[in-house]
Amino acid sequence: MNETYKIELHNGRKICGEIELSLNLEKSLMKIKYSDTKGRKGEFSGHNFFYILADVRKFYNDIGYKLLCKGSLSNVFTGGLASESSFGELAYQIDEKTGSKAVVNVFDKISQDEINNIDSFEMQKEKRRSVIKKFASR
Repeated sequence: MNETYKIELHNGRKICGEIELSLNLEKSLMKIKYSDTKGRKGEFSGHNFFYILADVRKFYNDIGYKLLCKGSLSNVFTGGLASESSFGELAYQIDEKTGSKAVVNVFDKISQDEINNIDSFEMQKEKRRSVIKKFASR
């Protein structure tokens, strides 16, 4: 499996570049190689693309950039058959009012209008717990 995605970088005020993510699956190890329009390059690896994307996001967040992709949204969570069968490339986007789920590709682009819906991986986990708790009582 080899896939490539281009995702815009946002500095909190405007789109200021683009990152290219190259996904690679070798046996049970997944890798994401990245390069951006500012000349930064590197690689992260693991056992699930969603979690590797979280590492890439943290790296860029630490230097002041957010990735404009579905996997950055606070209401997108990995888990279940969709994530398992796609090695974390697919995840669930949860409607926080109804609890309904839609399967999304975590590397799909989002508009900069959604910048306020982007959260850290830690906040995504917390949001997931609260959504599960909210809808488990139904």
